[in-house]
Amino acid sequence: MLRLGLDDLDTNGDVGDWAFLDNDKQIAIRYGPTAFAGTVVIPIFTPHGWLWNGNRTAPTIEPSILVRPVDGWTDGWHGWLRDGKLVTA
Repeated sequence: MLRLGLDDLDTNGDVGDWAFLDNDKQIAIRYGPTAFAGTVVIPIFTPHGWLWNGNRTAPTIEPSILVRPVDGWTDGWHGWLRDGKLVTA
């Protein structure tokens, strides 16, 4: 579900929700149960970023997203955001 921003994503978001940031140059995706440790922010439509299909209500991000595990912080996650739904690898 599209959230209004990072604060809304952190406070009201659930796994699979997202928010666009910085005039749609970044997307924050909630992949885990905790707000801060379970959220990843990635660049979209930049020379070194992921590709976004341009759909704010059902975004697809390519290629896959890899969040590496960090002891005591996050278990990590690997998968895709396709048509507004998280798909775990």
